Amino acid sequence: MTRAAGLAARLGLSLLAVCATLAVLELSFRLYHRWAYDVPLAPGPAGLAAHAERGRVSRLSSIVLDDALGWRSTPSYTFRGARRNGDGTAYEVSVTFDGRGFRSSGRLDTGRPRILAIGDSFTQAVEVSDGEAYHAIVGAALGAEVFAYGAGGYGTLQQAMILDAYVDEVRPDLLLWQFCSNDFYNNTPRMERESVFSNNGLTRPYWVDGRVEYVLPKPDPLGLRTLSTRHSRLGAWFIGRWDLAEHRRSGRGAEHEVEQQGLGHAGLSESVAVTEGVMAGVRQRVDAIPIVAFSCDDRWPYHDALIGISGRQGIGFVEAVAVGIEESERHGISAKVEDGHWNRHGHALAARAILAYLRERGLAVP
Repeated sequence: MTRAAGLAARLGLSLLAVCATLAVLELSFRLYHRWAYDVPLAPGPAGLAAHAERGRVSRLSSIVLDDALGWRSTPSYTFRGARRNGDGTAYEVSVTFDGRGFRSSGRLDTGRPRILAIGDSFTQAVEVSDGEAYHAIVGAALGAEVFAYGAGGYGTLQQAMILDAYVDEVRPDLLLWQFCSNDFYNNTPRMERESVFSNNGLTRPYWVDGRVEYVLPKPDPLGLRTLSTRHSRLGAWFIGRWDLAEHRRSGRGAEHEVEQQGLGHAGLSESVAVTEGVMAGVRQRVDAIPIVAFSCDDRWPYHDALIGISGRQGIGFVEAVAVGIEESERHGISAKVEDGHWNRHGHALAARAILAYLRERGLAVP
């Protein structure tokens, strides 16, 4: 055997060993998911959506990939286990979504008023048990049927697309619209690309020049990111760890610039205009149905921007939600879990503020 042939053979064996190792690791991930979460061995991350649609229970993730929305709330998702408050104390939760991913799903065959709530992870509310999310508490207090759909990481356009898909079926008497300050980073490719904390590395729809465009706001050399997130659980795990490490290395991004420049930041100014355009479209889409919005936090300048947009578009805005949460935290009463989402107390505070606002204005009150 020639030297060249020997080198080629060794390289071939090395490549085979690498491929075999990756295959074993991929199979290990799938076996663990089968044992721990009762999901099938075959589908990659994207294929888990079809598994959920067939009515199988999945605890693997509360979101699944979706061609139209980028991702969506996992149909028939369940979770039963412990959560931990921001102060370190633990509590048990029981979480279920319906077959289409709704966190709360009322009935259409009653004469009771109907509330449709849309938002992101704070509306998806996997940190609290069924019946403990803000929308469920509001609905119970008003004797209303509640339909609530949120998904972690959603931007304003994705929420508007959910509304467009279900509003004619639900025919709500009231629309509750939950926002967060990071929506302004999720609403344009530029802001999401420059963000340190609000970029989940998934393709999402954006409203660009009056039309929907799908953009992956992360580098994707040779399509490896897309391939990994759609077909390999090992690859999806590795990409997630890489992104977390990148965030820690970066330290600063558009968030720091906005802290210095406020609404004068060019990227934020663009995002505010896009956000207002989407909200104006929703205002027109639902016609005379009252819309009441609120934000999960009161960070400057995002909170001010949301108040301004809501006022210009004839949308009510409950400032007391974010104020009440932060006030509770300042007084040492935990309203949040470890990652900053609301716990039971936080959702109860939000619901109390929303109910006070609705009752003051005679909205959806039996």
